[in-house]
This record gives sequence, C-alpha cells and structure tokens, in this order.
Amino acid sequence: MAIKLFKCIPGKKPHYKLYYFDARNLAEPIRQILAYAKVEFEDVRVTPEEWPELKPKLPYGQMPVLEIDGKQLGESSAIARFLADKYKLSGRNEWEKAKVGELAEILKNFRSELTPWLYSKVGFTDADKADERFESVAKPVTKKYFDIFSQFLRTHQGGFYIGNKETYVDLAIADYIFTINKNAPELLAEHQDLLQHVERVQNLPQLKKYIEDLIVILWVFVTVFYVLKQGTNDGKLTDADNERILYRERHPWQ
Repeated sequence: MAIKLFKCIPGKKPHYKLYYFDARNLAEPIRQILAYAKVEFEDVRVTPEEWPELKPKLPYGQMPVLEIDGKQLGESSAIARFLADKYKLSGRNEWEKAKVGELAEILKNFRSELTPWLYSKVGFTDADKADERFESVAKPVTKKYFDIFSQFLRTHQGGFYIGNKETYVDLAIADYIFTINKNAPELLAEHQDLLQHVERVQNLPQLKKYIEDLIVILWVFVTVFYVLKQGTNDGKLTDADNERILYRERHPWQ
C-alpha cells in the first residue's frame, strides 16, 4: 500500500487520508481539490492484493474513501462537495452553488454513459469491443456532453464553467476531458474551447506544480518499477507485476 504525504502550510488541520487504487479516475478530482487548497493529506494507493482485506472495512465496500480524523466518508461526489464547500471551491453565492451542483450531476451522467467505451479502451473490460463502442458509444456520448460543456463556457464567458472563477467542477471536468483527449484526441477535434479550459485549469497557480509532478510520475512509473524490481524476487516479475506494467505502458494517463 503506497502512501504519499502532501505537505501544506503550518497550522492545526484535520488529518486526511484518501484511499483509492493506484489510478487517477474517481479519486483525482479529490486529490486536486486538496492540492489546490494546499491541504496536507495521505494519498493511500491500494494494490489489488490489499483490496480484499481492506474492502469490508470501508463504507459500502468501495473507494474512494476520505478518512477525516478517523471518520470515513464515501462516494466520490460527496467527498468532492464536502471539500469544495470547506475550501471555497463550490461557488460564491447560492445560485452559483446550485449551478455548480447541476453541472456536477451532468458530469456524473457523462462518466456513466461513457464508461463502457473507456473501460474497453483501457482494457478493464471487453477490450475486444473497444472499436465497436468507439462508434456506438464514444462518438454520440461525447458530442452530446461536449456541446453542453461548450454552452456553459459560452454562457458564462469568464473562462470557467460557472462565473469567472474556478470551482471544483472545473477541476473535475478538466481532468476527465484530459483523460479522454489522451485516449482519443479525435473526439475533441471540434471542441478546442474545452481543451483551452483544460489548459487554463492545469495552469492555475494553485495546481500547476501538482499537475506537472503528476505527469512526470505517470511517465516514469514503468522505468522506476523495472529498476526497483531488480532487487526483489531475484529480478523476476510476477504475473501481477507484468499486468501493472503493461497497463501503465499502454495507458499512463489513467
């Protein structure tokens, strides 16, 4: 179980531990909220081998889970809302908060509808159906939701989805579109506005260093893993090791 401790400014703070697999996916917007707010937290990366033992100890037997001074909060959307409210990333007034919540639900629906293709694409399930689902799922679903996101940007004209200041939904949508673009950039050919928004979010002063470090970590993962393995198990890789390496080689952005 890998744990990375993110440092923050001094002072009495809640003790946060975020549990998730060694992947971005549902946990990444949560990590980015914490990084944006300069909040110290333990980033607990659970391996497939550790998961069966940990699962019954977590709410609903699933991750991500945020542990706050020993108390556990489940469901990625609930965690994101909790942290966004606490660190002033959920809108500046009641109307903005309502619209942020609306857009967060739209993103949740988008992820749900696109998952069959994306999971096939990255090899989680039904890899042999990736091409078929690209045509039947990815193209129509992304067109539907990219048009919605573009409309939000045009309506608010402040560079962000709600008003002229970033909220947690900007972080979440930018991260998901970043993933889609790395897996199938052709889907965003007609939506340069969304890619510009991704760049704007990733260059926020509060996030820039975190994003740069994340990209470096993703690309060096395979090389470092090979080097470390030379001193263990007689330098031999197990089947589980090979699966992790193959996945990271093909999909470093997941």
